[in-house]
Amino acid sequence: MAKTSATRQSMWKNYGDINPREHGGIFIRDNGTDLDIVEANNLEGQVSDEYIKKNGRYLFNHRNVTKIELLADAGLLNYSGASMYDDNAEAMVIGLATCVISYSGGDDSGLVINNWNQGLKYMGINSYD
Repeated sequence: MAKTSATRQSMWKNYGDINPREHGGIFIRDNGTDLDIVEANNLEGQVSDEYIKKNGRYLFNHRNVTKIELLADAGLLNYSGASMYDDNAEAMVIGLATCVISYSGGDDSGLVINNWNQGLKYMGINSYD
């Protein structure tokens, strides 16, 4: 059975490392005019072992942003280097989306958790490609 356009739009896609659990991932879900973006990071080697034992190994941040907001942010465009895609609007939007959380933060204070799968589920990511 072929996927409908709405089904494809609601799927999460990882634009981060091929092994996001170990090296971090940037998951994006295209909702038509806006994007849900989740940045996931493995904190090992970035913070103390004591911090990880007390708080958790994985950091998840979420952001929802319209495509127009992404394209209108000159600072983000400069930061991301996405202008190299100016002949391909879709690639430019994805390039900007992959950098927006590191550039200006998430919509929330972030989730630090020990269980990778629970973190994904908390963020609404049940599967991705």
